[in-house]
Amino acid sequence: MSEKRETKWISKKELLAVTGISYGQLYRWKRERLIPDSWFVKRSAATGQETYLPRERVLERIRFIQENRDRCPLNRMQELLNPGAEARAYTPAQMEAFPSAALEISLQRAISGGEELSSGQAVCALLAARLRRAAGLPEKLARKLLEELNACSEAGFLTKAGTQLLLCEDRDRLHLIAFEGEAKAAVILDSGEGRFWQTHLDDHIPQIMAALRTIAGRDE
Repeated sequence: MSEKRETKWISKKELLAVTGISYGQLYRWKRERLIPDSWFVKRSAATGQETYLPRERVLERIRFIQENRDRCPLNRMQELLNPGAEARAYTPAQMEAFPSAALEISLQRAISGGEELSSGQAVCALLAARLRRAAGLPEKLARKLLEELNACSEAGFLTKAGTQLLLCEDRDRLHLIAFEGEAKAAVILDSGEGRFWQTHLDDHIPQIMAALRTIAGRDE
């Protein structure tokens, strides 16, 4: 009978001191899915609630990130640290859990030429539905918005922390610009030449990923 190994924990404060990284770096890697959200655990301490992480796993993970971050693109790092995540496929039955995104899901299947959607394709479809509703875009622009998001995903923008999107609508035309920025509030501007809508991906991607993990977990 094998002996169960007890998890040793390290406080966030001690982790920063031991590794020499900053608070901002730690949470940036968390947002970029290089360090799992589930590793951040609130536990009772003498001073109240404090955040702890599994010691050996997080120290090993941080060493890996520091050794590879300058030579390995973010999307490749995510694949290496989250094996199988990008390879997951979502069936039509699973995607029925998102009726408000039915149009975009149908369009994504037409674009991809298959019934099942990859993780990236599913994220883009759900994101397109959220952005279309939030920006008040007409359904006739849904496919164009989805194609623009697919291009952003292929370029690695959707998995990059701090990315903002600017949608420019001019009658039947739509343009999407991805860039890095600090402001997080959604902004809508109307002018004589069209409408401009800006939003931060951090307000959308975590919720979408959580929803996809939920439906995937039902079938595991």
